[in-house]
Amino acid sequence: MERNNDVKKYQLPPISRSHPWLMFCHGRDLQRQTFFSIPEDRYYTRIIPAMRNKEIHCSTNGCLVIEDNGSHDYFLLDLVSMEIIQLPSVEFEYELCDLWQSPSNSSCHIWFMNNDFLMSCQLGDHEYVKKEIQFEDDMMHDNTILSAVVIGNKIYALLLGEFQLVVGDLEDSRIRFKRLTKKPLPWPSPLRTLTACSAYLIDSHKELLLVQEIFSNPFHYCDGATDFEVFRFDRSINEWVETQNIGERSLFLSNYDGKCYDVMGSGIKINSIYFLKSQDRHLYVFDIKDRSISISLPCSNVSNSRSVLHWI
Repeated sequence: MERNNDVKKYQLPPISRSHPWLMFCHGRDLQRQTFFSIPEDRYYTRIIPAMRNKEIHCSTNGCLVIEDNGSHDYFLLDLVSMEIIQLPSVEFEYELCDLWQSPSNSSCHIWFMNNDFLMSCQLGDHEYVKKEIQFEDDMMHDNTILSAVVIGNKIYALLLGEFQLVVGDLEDSRIRFKRLTKKPLPWPSPLRTLTACSAYLIDSHKELLLVQEIFSNPFHYCDGATDFEVFRFDRSINEWVETQNIGERSLFLSNYDGKCYDVMGSGIKINSIYFLKSQDRHLYVFDIKDRSISISLPCSNVSNSRSVLHWI
């Protein structure tokens, strides 16, 4: 492991948008940021004042949606250019947050979502556009939204319970979700006992993937996942189909979402899931084909206490 020894204040982070980086926020007030590059097998430490004592709600291609823990103001931080863009105040409860398009795109939106409303704004807006969320009548009993992605002018959501996939039109005045999948997603193998699982809905170059993260101990989620199952959505039959091959891509899972990147030739392992565990500074890699898990310690200078990990 090669280390850049100096902690350089107020310098641009060494990241690029060509591949995902692992970022550790650490220190008493989360005032230090250590960036780990998988292809280089090297980490860099910086002190970025704009990130001190802040909470990151989502990240895409080096851009972060951040909340100030003191004032509760929200802003967008581009870690490549270090540009800061103020966002309207968020005065509602939400479960999901994401960027729709990158900030360099004129159609970039930031959206926050709960089970009742979707709130979105474009960069420079002073308030959010609020749209009511509705469900078809036969979905009213089990319509908790677990995960969502935007592709084009459609928003796809995964519902808790049977992991049903639904779709809504963002151009409508209200978002009325309609069911896409005809059958529930199979529960992890009945041969596993005392299992629990969560799921991620991921946009893989406009193909929908669903990743089941399986925990062997449902009472201790902090122990982390012990297995994964990956499904792609087959639009010809409107069903989830299990797969062991996602091609020259890999998946990167955080506490709040999952991202897919084309990593061929980058030095990052293809057809794999890179994931993290709560209160753990190790990096875990799950091989989708042979179902093995490898473990590494990317940043030995970061302690387990008071550190938060993010993919950026």
